[in-house]
Amino acid sequence: MRPKNRCLLSSFGCAMQGIYQAFRQESNLRIHFVAAALAAGAGFVFKLSAGEWAVLLLTITLVIFAELINTALEANVNLATKKHQPEAKLAKDAAAGAVLLTALNAVLIGLLIFVPKIWEFFRR
Repeated sequence: MRPKNRCLLSSFGCAMQGIYQAFRQESNLRIHFVAAALAAGAGFVFKLSAGEWAVLLLTITLVIFAELINTALEANVNLATKKHQPEAKLAKDAAAGAVLLTALNAVLIGLLIFVPKIWEFFRR
């Protein structure tokens, strides 16, 4: 077992390593990062207000957070059992469901923020 992190910088390094490894191994996480970059780019194009940026960034963070938690939970379940067990399937499926809900919420928030701006752009 690894010793506890001795300093704050070491903790940040471990956290960044976790994000990096998850990014490399999980295609869904990469998709979420691409969607986040596109949403942020659209935010610059449409000059979002501070409040709109706050909602957009919080939404992006929640989706990435859910995907990272899902990845961690799946890794733990895989370590705990190699056999097919209903409880393991439930844990993985429920975590995936949490990601789906946050992603659907992000789509709805994106529509609420960007559709009026796109509509106004084409009305000019």
